[in-house]
Amino acid sequence: MTGLPAFHILEEFESDAAPAPKPLLGLKPRQVATSRLPDTVALRVQEAYAQGYADAEMSERTIAETRVAELTADFDMRLEDERSRLTGELADRLVGRLQDGLEQIQMRLASEIASTLLPILRRSLVESAILDLVDEVSRLLETPGSTLIDIWGDPRFIEVVHDGIQARLGAGEAPSIQQIRCHPTDASEITVALGDAVIRTRLSEWLSRIEEACGS
Repeated sequence: MTGLPAFHILEEFESDAAPAPKPLLGLKPRQVATSRLPDTVALRVQEAYAQGYADAEMSERTIAETRVAELTADFDMRLEDERSRLTGELADRLVGRLQDGLEQIQMRLASEIASTLLPILRRSLVESAILDLVDEVSRLLETPGSTLIDIWGDPRFIEVVHDGIQARLGAGEAPSIQQIRCHPTDASEITVALGDAVIRTRLSEWLSRIEEACGS
């Protein structure tokens, strides 16, 4: 076995491949250069697609935003209507409660005021009636006649009448009067008799009217 390389051995065999054709007239075949320019039609299609997609997306977004704005406005309007309705109903309820409360307060105040004023009115009425009675008796004292005065009524009231008449007598009026007699009774009226003249108050009637007016 020889030690020659394999390519030396292969060179001895003929190749079955056909030899390359020789150019005619010594001309070399023309090499067609492959175009490296970009495909403008494809680019335009891509740009148009991208632009159309962007326009469609923008249109959909605009429609969606418009719809959202309409729904928001409608919701706000309904919310305001509902709030107004609830506010009106609440205001009506509050007004009704306030009116009821005020009426109750007025009734309670009227009752309390009446309860407070009734004793004052009674006392004022009694004092006024006694003063009028003393003045009337004083006018009768100016006429000469009887020397005796009789007083009937509540002990508290006839004492006041007695003191009033006595004060007039002390001032020099009707020196002919020698005696004033008091007759305590359970009657609410005060009666004064001077000779044939009789004077009687109307305390019970006026007190009844005051109590009726105060709701007692």
